[in-house]
Amino acid sequence: MRYTARGFALLITITLLAFLVLLLVSLSSMTRVETQVADNTKKLSNARANAMMALNLALGQLQKFAGPDKAVTARADIISAGALTQPYLTGIWKTTNTTSTPDIWLVSGNESSPVAKTPANVLSPATGTEPVVDGASGYVFLVGSNSVVANDQRVRLDKQPITAAAGTIPGLTTAATIGNYAYWVGDEGIKASASLINPRLAANTIAYDNATGSGGQGDNWSTETDKRDRLDQMQLARPRLEHLFTSFNPDTDGLTGLPNVRSNAQLLLMTNSPTTGQLKAQFYSITPLSRAVLVDLPNGRLKKDLSDITASPDPAILKYQQTRLTPTDVFNSYYTPVAASVPTATTYPVYSLGPVLTEVGVRLNFYISTADNTVHYTYLVEAELWNPYAAELRLSPASPLTLEISGLPAITVTTDGTTNQTFTPAITATVNAAATSTWTAGQIQVFRGSTALEPLASPGPMSNQIVPGATTDPSATTVTASYGGSIALKAVIKVGGNVLNTITPPVYFGSGSVSNGMAASSTGWLMGYGYTFPEDLYVVTSGLSGNTFDPRMPVLTGANTNMFSAIWTETPANNTAPIGTTGTFGSGSALTLYDLPRQEITSLGMLTHIIGAKSYSVGNNWGGAANSVFDEYHVSTVPRFASTWTPESGLPLPNRYASVYHPESTPLIALPDLQSSTTSARYLLQNGAFNINSTSVEAWSAVLGSKFAAWKYAMDPASGITLENVFLRMPHGAQQLANPPLLSGGSGTSALNDVNARNTSGRQLTSAEITALATQIVGQIRSHGRPFLSLQEFISGGSIFNAINIASINNALGPTKIFGPGALTQADVIGSMAPFITARSDTFLIRSYGDVQNPVTGTVEGRAWCEALVQRLPDLADNASAPIADVVAPNPVTYSSGRKFKIISFRWLSASDI
Repeated sequence: MRYTARGFALLITITLLAFLVLLLVSLSSMTRVETQVADNTKKLSNARANAMMALNLALGQLQKFAGPDKAVTARADIISAGALTQPYLTGIWKTTNTTSTPDIWLVSGNESSPVAKTPANVLSPATGTEPVVDGASGYVFLVGSNSVVANDQRVRLDKQPITAAAGTIPGLTTAATIGNYAYWVGDEGIKASASLINPRLAANTIAYDNATGSGGQGDNWSTETDKRDRLDQMQLARPRLEHLFTSFNPDTDGLTGLPNVRSNAQLLLMTNSPTTGQLKAQFYSITPLSRAVLVDLPNGRLKKDLSDITASPDPAILKYQQTRLTPTDVFNSYYTPVAASVPTATTYPVYSLGPVLTEVGVRLNFYISTADNTVHYTYLVEAELWNPYAAELRLSPASPLTLEISGLPAITVTTDGTTNQTFTPAITATVNAAATSTWTAGQIQVFRGSTALEPLASPGPMSNQIVPGATTDPSATTVTASYGGSIALKAVIKVGGNVLNTITPPVYFGSGSVSNGMAASSTGWLMGYGYTFPEDLYVVTSGLSGNTFDPRMPVLTGANTNMFSAIWTETPANNTAPIGTTGTFGSGSALTLYDLPRQEITSLGMLTHIIGAKSYSVGNNWGGAANSVFDEYHVSTVPRFASTWTPESGLPLPNRYASVYHPESTPLIALPDLQSSTTSARYLLQNGAFNINSTSVEAWSAVLGSKFAAWKYAMDPASGITLENVFLRMPHGAQQLANPPLLSGGSGTSALNDVNARNTSGRQLTSAEITALATQIVGQIRSHGRPFLSLQEFISGGSIFNAINIASINNALGPTKIFGPGALTQADVIGSMAPFITARSDTFLIRSYGDVQNPVTGTVEGRAWCEALVQRLPDLADNASAPIADVVAPNPVTYSSGRKFKIISFRWLSASDI
């Protein structure tokens, strides 16, 4: 028994020793695991530090090159359509750089030499192993197959080594690579913004003025439904995501969710959401929200606000802004008299609510009266008056419309060869307000008479006057009227005695004579003088040739415009037909060309309706210097006369693309600063900013044309009609016209044809035409070979004009109608986009990579990817508390870093996110 007990004690001892050994091994293993975890964490931390370093390098490059105001951005494929290895690099051009080579390509490897890495010499994205390959020729994908659908859309970059100097690593005497980095900067401003909705549909309140506030110019947007509805007509309501995602309707499926979207992936949470594949296909076309600083690129400063109607920097625009027309206003209500009898370009109003004299004629006859044996003369005035506006004009008896005709030749009257008297007729006629009080939108009316003009279908009452001083032999049987020298007929239209228009046609006849062989008769017309507009709509709507003109100009001359031709002559048979019965300017026709504000404008595109030397100058390629308004100004629609509104109210502005920005140094904005013409851009950002240098066909498709689900107009006031891809030439007066925006290939009243195209508010395109137009716009941008350095350069360069022609958008119209209201013009497109277009981007997506590498073995021991959305702000990077005057117009030497870039969102990525 003793030996058995001893054996058991030995067994227990051995077991305890084994347990102790196992415990020691376990503790050792746990220590090794913890050490490895700590080591891995350290390596990951170091890799993330390197990725953050890459991000900061990218941010530094952005700040250095894109911080100053005078710089534009574009994607690499703007310089070539297909010969690039990597078309998705972002370049920055100073506004003084007119070459195809940017000042920098925003990609790793260009830190010391900004254009060392180019779209032509970076690694081809079509090949390579995702997500990363190590070694001497190592590379990494920053945009891979989990982001895009095609291999050639990926971004593959050389890894840039991080080198430790010799002697800094224990045990190594030479320099060694301890890690690698890479970064790529994507341009978000060339994409359509997905999170924008129509705020009018989502909220019942819009920032508004008190209608009775100081100055009386405020608009009350809170209760007036027609004004709120018209906001949609004055600018693109929202990007058309349905062009990209066919099952998704932003007005229903995304009305509540879209404003909260911060990444494209969140679109998958929407009702009827796009698929993952569809999102990948639009990686380079949509962004959650692009925003921009309101910068005047050519002048290197913030834009001026044209909403400040009490102190507009441009008197002409000021007058246009102050207009508030209603359908019941008489046309002279907004007429401002001028001091001079002949208006000039500096004194004349920028709009005229009076009719245009498109044709005028004076017919004369001389005869012997058997009643008193004296020479008599009769005359008949015929005047064709046209209302060119999308508004009803009313004639006020209190301020009569008069027509004065002068410049007729001196006429010598003889009877049977005996000279009796020489005199010069002078004629003043008044349009009879009692006979007609209105012109409907676009209406053309003919008036006839002598001292009183009435809208008669046949010649009205003629004058019958004795030739002063003329005597007659009772036996005379023939009256001869001789006229000497050439004349320059002059017609002056006045409203209430104030000059509205002065028109001087070209010189007409030489000297000659005509005879009336019928004594004692007042029938027939011996001679006639007059002028007419050419029966060619192209002449008054196009600015492409030297003889085009704006028919509303205060002074029109034949010598300047070549627009008139003689229609009456000294041959009696030529002076019998009534005027204005046929042609473009025929009596009873409706021809609507121009719009007038019924409320505060929200788009600079409305300025295309201001009177100029040529029609529609602002926004079209013939506008020249007039197109500088898109660079210099913005329209904030910040309430000017509200007594309760504050910048902190959060109410959407009537211009839905303008949003209040609170500088970090100014938590509370002084309302006068936000209302000031010169300083308001300091406190605003442009939502949905779209860089016109975009080379994305899909993005362009999303920002072209508006949609109206139940659009109401004069002919269909109850039920409403559906409008797709519409551009409104007359956004304020659209409801007053006989035809809705015309549809290509349509039928009935919406048919695209020459007749309906004269009196319509705009144009609809088919989905195929939208795609074709977007494709051709991108083609035109690429053919330029470099970015456009300003909005003026882009608009005056005619890229959209050329695209419209190449896409055959207006081919169904006759050649004279291609700029008429039923056609689509460049100004129509620019007008709908004006509140959000820019020539640079201020929102960027940075993807960066970092790894940590064993300096001895060369093995990569940790990797990290990250992504940051970066936003440029109005604040100056060099001085957060700079005076507001410096913020508005910074000195490029004092503030060399320009405006601040700020990271507004950040996330770490895994390889599966790439």
